[in-house]
Amino acid sequence: MTDDALSNLARWHAVVYYRTGAGTLDVEMYLEEIEDLHDRIEKGPHWDTVELIEVRRVNHIESAKLTVEQAEDLGRRPISELFPYGIDDEDEDEDEDEENEDD
Repeated sequence: MTDDALSNLARWHAVVYYRTGAGTLDVEMYLEEIEDLHDRIEKGPHWDTVELIEVRRVNHIESAKLTVEQAEDLGRRPISELFPYGIDDEDEDEDEDEENEDD
């Protein structure tokens, strides 16, 4: 993956594989919103030449370990319960800071 400003801001990385007379042409795209993929496909080569589109979520913490069940619980349980292998729960840290300020 390219290390530039767009790829660092992007939430999605897509690769569109187009069929050409010389073989397959793969076009990488970095997208902030997945809905932007539609516009990029419309502006590119004819959509009937698309063989495959791969889309991956990028630039977020613990994506490789997050399960559907854990995602359903996000916001309902402390992060430390969802990820016992080591993510700091910022909300708990903020609560502790507020308690210390009251002293």
